Amino acid sequence: MPAEGRGWWTGLRSPTPLAQRVTGEVETPTGKVEVVNGSPALEAALGAALDLFADLGTPEVSSVTFDPYDPFCRRYAGRFSEVDSSLLLCFDQDTLCRDGTCALDGRDLEVVVHELGHVWVHGHTDAATRQALMDLVGLERWNDPDDRWHERGTEWAAETLTWGVLGGEQDLVCMARPSCALLVRAYTLLTGAAPGVSCSD
Repeated sequence: MPAEGRGWWTGLRSPTPLAQRVTGEVETPTGKVEVVNGSPALEAALGAALDLFADLGTPEVSSVTFDPYDPFCRRYAGRFSEVDSSLLLCFDQDTLCRDGTCALDGRDLEVVVHELGHVWVHGHTDAATRQALMDLVGLERWNDPDDRWHERGTEWAAETLTWGVLGGEQDLVCMARPSCALLVRAYTLLTGAAPGVSCSD
């Protein structure tokens, strides 16, 4: 750096980008989950979502980043990285807390459970189970980026887990509303346990 460009600020570090600020952690049976851009309300909501998997085994996620301004969030609501088992969730304290209440419900809860479902599948299923799921629902590939979202086995798996974990309340319009009976079979195949859902179809 030229001498004329040096000053009292030369030795200072640049501020850490917003999306890299660790603000807390959530304890789980499998270890601590690092929280980035969080808050006590977001950590509590994340902990409650993780607790929904208690009977199946906690998804082993390394970190969760809340950042609605990430470029990925222009098109998607969340992302799971298999590289480091981290999650990106495309909302923050401002978008979660409405009317003085800070709780995951509706679409926000479905997004978090769906992404945790990806984590769970990654850590709790093998290639044979994934192929069996694809055979069951009539898919050819697990996660080909050229396939449409609802044609990917990984998305079927995450949506099936979300449906079962949330008690069958989710309307899977994005998956062309598969039958309850098919979802029960898919959930049981993935988890080895029947969901707590009764089917009328």
